[in-house]
Amino acid sequence: MQSSLVCIVDDNEKVLQLTSLEVEDCGFECAVFNNPLSFLSDVGSLSPSVILLDIMMPQMNGFECLSSLLNANICCPVLMFTSINDDTHRDRASSLGASGYFLKPDLLSSPCSIINAFIR
Repeated sequence: MQSSLVCIVDDNEKVLQLTSLEVEDCGFECAVFNNPLSFLSDVGSLSPSVILLDIMMPQMNGFECLSSLLNANICCPVLMFTSINDDTHRDRASSLGASGYFLKPDLLSSPCSIINAFIR
């Protein structure tokens, strides 16, 4: 049985490394991207089961990346994650079509249950 692919997009290499280790420990395959533009150019050929998308990134923020994903008809759950506990960000993520919004510490403490709740 092939494991599900989780794409992780974050400009912070340390966060990418920690998150991918935690996600792989849950039995998922990972594709990591430190740049949302390179992610967008590759995502169409990857068929991810879930996308973990940071909000605050240079070049393109997570909200802009999410809009581009929706315009490209990428149909999988997109979970926004951030260090910012802010209702405005949470509401914006929801209104743009994100499947979930998580703080980075919460995501890192229980990635298996979070991801499994959104895999179809």
